[in-house]
Amino acid sequence: MHKHCIYFIDDDARAGELFQRFAMEAGYRVNVFQSPQKALDSLDNDIVDLVITDLKMPGMSGTELLEKIRQRDTVLPVIIITGYSTVEHAIEALRLGATDFLKKPYDMEELLLQISRT
Repeated sequence: MHKHCIYFIDDDARAGELFQRFAMEAGYRVNVFQSPQKALDSLDNDIVDLVITDLKMPGMSGTELLEKIRQRDTVLPVIIITGYSTVEHAIEALRLGATDFLKKPYDMEELLLQISRT
């Protein structure tokens, strides 16, 4: 059976560790990245079912990462999470092809429910 693979990208290491623990308990395979570029580089060599990325990160924003993913894959679900949520950010992310846009702090159970729907 294929274990769904999730890429979780956030420059906050604690956020990645917390998500990884919850998602693995729910039966997902999780790769955590603090660098959007490293996640992007790994996408070419992995079967990924979902990407969850923070919006504000050094080097590359979540929307820039989303644009680069969309150039390679038009259907891979991408959820953007942020502590700096504005309506404009959400509209931009959805316009670029994000599957969903969640505001931090998010409820882990709610996020896992959202994952199960993708």
